[in-house]
Amino acid sequence: MKYHLRSLSIIVIIAMIYTTLKTVAILVISLTLPSSQLVKFTDVIKSEFFKKGFNDPGNWTAIIFIILFTILNLYLLKLLLISYKLIKEYKNGELLTDQITKKLTLIGEGFLNYGLSYAALFMIIGVFFYNNVSSITDVLPLLIVCFIFGKMILLLAAISKKGVLLKQENDLTI
Repeated sequence: MKYHLRSLSIIVIIAMIYTTLKTVAILVISLTLPSSQLVKFTDVIKSEFFKKGFNDPGNWTAIIFIILFTILNLYLLKLLLISYKLIKEYKNGELLTDQITKKLTLIGEGFLNYGLSYAALFMIIGVFFYNNVSSITDVLPLLIVCFIFGKMILLLAAISKKGVLLKQENDLTI
C-alpha cells in the first residue's frame, strides 16, 4: 500500500511542477512581450492555444484569457496541493475521518469545476473571439478526464463518509 501511495504522491508532485512551470512560462511570455513590439500579444496567444483560429481579436481579449488561464492553473495547483497533503495523511494511517471525507469531496468537486471552467474558457474565447471551432473538440479530452477523475474521487468521498459513520457506530457499541 505504501508503494502505491508513494508512486501516487510522485505523480501529484510531477503534476504540480508541470502546472507551475506552464503557468510561469505563460506569464513570463506575457510580461516580456510588451517590451518587444515585433509581435502582437494576441498573435502569441493564437499561436500557443488557438492555432486554427481565423480572427485576431484585440490585445484585451488575450490579456483576459491569460488572467483567467492563470487563475485556473493556480486553482489546479491548489487542488493538487490538497491531494498531496491527503496522500501524506493516508501514509500516516488516517483513513476514516470527517476531515479526509471533506477533503475528498473538495478535491472531487474541484476537479469537476476545473474541467468545466477550463472547457468553458477555451470554448468561449476560442469560438467567439478567435473563430476557432476546433477548440470545442480540443478541450473535450481534458473535460472527460477531469469529469471521470472528479466523479471517482466523489465516489471515494461517499465511501469514506459511510466508513466514518460505520466506525462511529462501531465505537459506540463497544
